[in-house]
Amino acid sequence: MAYKTIIVEIEDHVALIRLNRPDALNALNTELLGELSEALSETEANEKVRCVVLTGSEKAFAAGFISMAGNLALLLNGIGLAVTFTILLVTANTMSMAVRERRTEIAVLKTLGPIAEPFAVFQQAKAGGFSLIMSCV
Repeated sequence: MAYKTIIVEIEDHVALIRLNRPDALNALNTELLGELSEALSETEANEKVRCVVLTGSEKAFAAGFISMAGNLALLLNGIGLAVTFTILLVTANTMSMAVRERRTEIAVLKTLGPIAEPFAVFQQAKAGGFSLIMSCV
């Protein structure tokens, strides 16, 4: 049967089906898919055919797939931005939880006065550093 968008050749038990839409870089459309389905059914019914090879031109096999994928770089950048924002939120939440847990200790150290002040600074630094380390794990 004669096709408009594909070329079918049968030689030595091998059916060669070539996509033939060079103007559209072999982009898939309903006509091409319909003819491809029909050609595959015919080769399946043909007892001489043992193998089917599907190919296109050298420049483009099926540009339709790439055009359906859309802007992949924009999608990946959006996902990266969402992941970075989530990590920042988790880090901020972890640090605020650490401060809340240490609130009574800090109040006691402030009440003790200048004697315990170096210890208070050390405790705050230790709690903040620990929170930062835990958020990176």
